[in-house]
Amino acid sequence: MNEPLKDRAARERFTTEWERNFAVSANAGSGKTTAISERLAAIALSPKAAALLPKTAVVTYTKKAAAQIGQRARQVLMRQLEATGATDLGALDHLERAFFGTIHSFCLLLAQRYGQPLGLNLNPRLLVENEEEENVFWEEFLEQDSMQFVSLTTGELDAFLRFVALDEVFEVSRGLNGATAKNLARRRPAGPLPAPSELALQQILALPAKGAAKARENLALNQRSATAWLERFLSGHGFLPLYEPVGSAKSICELAEGWMAPLKSWLADAAAVLAAELAGRYREFRFERGVQTYADQIDAVMTVLHDAATLDKIRADGWRVILDEAQDTDSQQFAVLVEITRPAGALAGTWPDGGGAAPRPGHFCMVGDGQQAIYRSRADVRNFTRHLGAFARGDGGELLVFQVTFRTPRAVVELLNAGFPDAFGPEREHNLGLAPAEGVVAPLLQVRYEPLEAGPGNEEGGALRFQLAIPTEPPSGVDGWLAEEARQLAEFLNAQGPKAVGAQAWGDICILAPRVDWLVVVQKEFE
Repeated sequence: MNEPLKDRAARERFTTEWERNFAVSANAGSGKTTAISERLAAIALSPKAAALLPKTAVVTYTKKAAAQIGQRARQVLMRQLEATGATDLGALDHLERAFFGTIHSFCLLLAQRYGQPLGLNLNPRLLVENEEEENVFWEEFLEQDSMQFVSLTTGELDAFLRFVALDEVFEVSRGLNGATAKNLARRRPAGPLPAPSELALQQILALPAKGAAKARENLALNQRSATAWLERFLSGHGFLPLYEPVGSAKSICELAEGWMAPLKSWLADAAAVLAAELAGRYREFRFERGVQTYADQIDAVMTVLHDAATLDKIRADGWRVILDEAQDTDSQQFAVLVEITRPAGALAGTWPDGGGAAPRPGHFCMVGDGQQAIYRSRADVRNFTRHLGAFARGDGGELLVFQVTFRTPRAVVELLNAGFPDAFGPEREHNLGLAPAEGVVAPLLQVRYEPLEAGPGNEEGGALRFQLAIPTEPPSGVDGWLAEEARQLAEFLNAQGPKAVGAQAWGDICILAPRVDWLVVVQKEFE
């Protein structure tokens, strides 16, 4: 007899209690798509299906994932209908009226349905960022733009351009959404360009030569280049990139960072306001020509939500949102999905942090796993953890955890559970951010690891840890350390053969890396 799943109660609650809000923390291979599908099927079979499903939005990050959820929900519902011998397919018709799509397509739907009184473009042409059509469009914008800036004085702009090429501002401004640009525009530099830290420079020049010959050589080179850089800085003439030390010695790198810190801070603020100004002109250029990026679609619906009367009209329509891949959702996207599910009259932006009313029961659910966040450049995983935390303390709903993974071998589960809680925990200093004030606990930047439970059908598998040796001469940079790790692993495999990792032949071994360019480094060392 099969033992029940350890998290069966949580799964059943998510499926059947569809008049409650849940935040589901679901690990890889936990069957979250099935869980969402079963919840939708339960709603479709209920007497309220005709009223609820046309106002139900299942939102995820890709079109493919949205289509898969819709297909799986239909399959689950058909199996349930067949099991009961039902011949009335009305439940399937109700399910077909739910929305399955990306956050951007849902925002476009909201803008088209509610934005006409606000003058929004209801049928924009979509530009996909960084694809060929948008690349050409961006170049057209740059060619016609005057490149005249009012956010900095002439003196401030000249000071900025001495150290930073304007091209570097272009790439920042190109992808800014309206809200981010508005925030950056407030970061005007305070006062004139400051000088670099004199104390840090004196410490650089006073560093004693020690260690291997290469280290001493690098130190001498860094001290000479620091002196030369200061002379050029004081001359006030010519383009001057910020000082960058040679090598990876901790002492010189930290002092160089401190030396440049006053300049970097001022230049960052100057770059922020320039990027914001240029982003605003690019956005106007797009709107005048009837085109939108994905970020524009979010901005458009945010315009709708900022109108209190329109927002309450949307809320009155009773939208219910199921958000998949919540860990990859940014703050504005969360705002859209949360605000339309809150009670009429609730002040926008006051939940989950402002003490305002939470989403109405049954109107907002999210499913995600902070350990699987893959869009860090766009979506800070802390957006996810803020909302998860609200549910965990009972504000707006309940937190459910799906611990069982149906994909991961048992040996791998044991290895992960033994090492990852500490690796992602607050005991590791590098997992903590800066404390907001003295005496205040530093924030945890990692997502806490949820221990896994192997499913009943998971294979035993195998897992081992390969102990790396610290080299006598530390490599330089990330690629240097990666090459050293790959070299040691290659030597181990060459000496022990494929059986050392449980494989029968070399073709059974797969080397994985987080980035494609890292695989090139690994391949070189293996060859």
